[in-house]
Amino acid sequence: MTDIKDVVIYGSYGKGNLGDDLLMIAVLHIITKHVPLSKIVVTSHPKQKYINSWFPNLKTFDLFQEKSIEVNLLVYGGGTQIFHFPPKRSKGEIGNLKRIYHWLKAKYTYNVTPGNFRGIKYRKSVAVSIGIGPFITGSKLKQKAISWLSDSDMLCLRDDVAYNFCQDNGMKNIYLYPDLIYNQTIWSNDALTHKRKTTELQKICIVVRDWDYNTPGNSYMDPLIAASKKLISNGYQISFLSFAAMSDSVVIERLENNGLAVKQWNPLKYSITEYINNNMTNVDIIISARAHGLIIGSSLKIPAFAINIEPKLQIINEQINGNYPIWSAPFSSAVLISIILDLNANWISSRREMIKKSDELAEQSLKTKEVLSDYILKNIQSEYLNGE
Repeated sequence: MTDIKDVVIYGSYGKGNLGDDLLMIAVLHIITKHVPLSKIVVTSHPKQKYINSWFPNLKTFDLFQEKSIEVNLLVYGGGTQIFHFPPKRSKGEIGNLKRIYHWLKAKYTYNVTPGNFRGIKYRKSVAVSIGIGPFITGSKLKQKAISWLSDSDMLCLRDDVAYNFCQDNGMKNIYLYPDLIYNQTIWSNDALTHKRKTTELQKICIVVRDWDYNTPGNSYMDPLIAASKKLISNGYQISFLSFAAMSDSVVIERLENNGLAVKQWNPLKYSITEYINNNMTNVDIIISARAHGLIIGSSLKIPAFAINIEPKLQIINEQINGNYPIWSAPFSSAVLISIILDLNANWISSRREMIKKSDELAEQSLKTKEVLSDYILKNIQSEYLNGE
């Protein structure tokens, strides 16, 4: 059975991951200015139905089902969709399930030919706010990525690494603009503001995540716990957030076993803006093991720096802060404490320095919105183009 739609937005949506779902909302906000929701489909986890509660008229597409869909335009809708890490070989039943998942992911990801992406038969394709890499040596996925990206009419890359990858592989119509989420007007109808502008660094928000790969990034949790307990004993207030509770179960359990509560985003209970407003707008600084923890911080003009567990964290950290501050492997609790104390010693100037690029990044991210809107107006021929 084949269904025909005007636009399919492809991403890791409907999996309870705040950053990915926020990108979906941002892309939808742009596209629905020109194409009605009823003619748009987003890829989604088959067992998670909360997207339909947010957007009742929006159709979702399960990439693992025996069905194809025909579409005028396929939009790769942001995030690090194209990478190949070596998976950590977990033991026991969980390890077996993870190996099956990675096998299925590879099987379906490799099912790509020009004009056909994992059961999505498209006439044209574009990508917005995507990151690329890294890839393990000899990765077949890397070659597939080159093939399907080369088939795209337009590529808006979120960082220099992705831009250089596309340029080195001879791709045309490539643009370098920051992630859409840097500008909150693209993803939120509410004006969220930073509620604290104090002369002292006191309230710290830490965005954590599981990291189940054989890289140095999987060793950050013990020193983070040790540093947090020391900082709390010295009078700092620390809150821990999980943007993806279903996939962060290990770090959540470890923190809670150490008496450190984690405020988990539950898409069935909170909208994204509610969660951000309740947990991120009233802190002095954000320390994040997730890229969108940093990017949301910048969009709210809140100082932020990375727990550098993977390359994209360093890339985003450099976009907002240059090279400092950042907490990298080998992770040391003493180093993290030192970063906080050094920032607090000159907090007014530190805060000003860490958010000085926020307006520039927000303005530049609007370019992706403009380029995507122009492309749809010029290329998607539909009786619905200007709305119903």
